[in-house]
Amino acid sequence: MFLEYGDFIGSLALLRPAVGMVVWRKDDELARTIAAFSEIIAGLPGEPIVAHLRGEGHDSQWFREQLVGQLQAPDAGHTWLLIHKIEEVLTAAARLLNGSREQLGRFQAVLVFVRENRRGEFQESCPDLMDWIGLRMARVDEFASVRELEDIERSIARLESKHGMTTDSFSRSPSTVESVSASDAWLWRELLAIRSDLMEERQR
Repeated sequence: MFLEYGDFIGSLALLRPAVGMVVWRKDDELARTIAAFSEIIAGLPGEPIVAHLRGEGHDSQWFREQLVGQLQAPDAGHTWLLIHKIEEVLTAAARLLNGSREQLGRFQAVLVFVRENRRGEFQESCPDLMDWIGLRMARVDEFASVRELEDIERSIARLESKHGMTTDSFSRSPSTVESVSASDAWLWRELLAIRSDLMEERQR
C-alpha cells in the first residue's frame, strides 16, 4: 500500500501536538520528500510556519542550541519542525529529543527524518520518543507521489508569485532578499536543485 504525501501530513495535522518519523535511503529522495512536505504544510489551514533543523556539518552542542532556540521561539506553537540530516550527531540528537518529549509538545508538529541504515541506532537511543511516534512512521519509498519536472516547475512558479520576484532575481542573491522567509528560501533552493537533477535525468 502506498501513501500520498498529503495523506501522511494530513494524519499528523489532526493531532496536536504530533510527532512522526520518516525513514530514507537516498539523498535525492529525501530532498524531494522534504520539499513536498514543506509545501503541503505551508498550505494547511492557518498557514503554519515550516522550520528546519538540519544537523549536517554541525556537532551535538550546535544541535542542542538550535533546538532550544526553536523551542523558545514565540511562534513555536504555530510551527512544524522538520529535523533532518542528523546522522553526524544521531545518537546525541536522539537522546536529546528523547529527553525533551514534554518540551517538543510546544510545537504544532515535529517530523524526524532518519537514514535507513541508522534507524536501529536512533530507535534504541530514544525509546520514549518512539512510543510517542507509534504508527506515525513512513518510508520515503512508500510514497506514491513522484515529483516530476512539471510539478517542480509549478512549485517554483507559486513561490515566484507569492514573493513577487523571478527565480533569477532570487538566485542572484537569495540571502539578501528580506521578503523571503528562511523556510521559503530553503524550499526555493531545494526545488531549484531538484529541477536541475530532473533536467539532467531527461537529457541522459
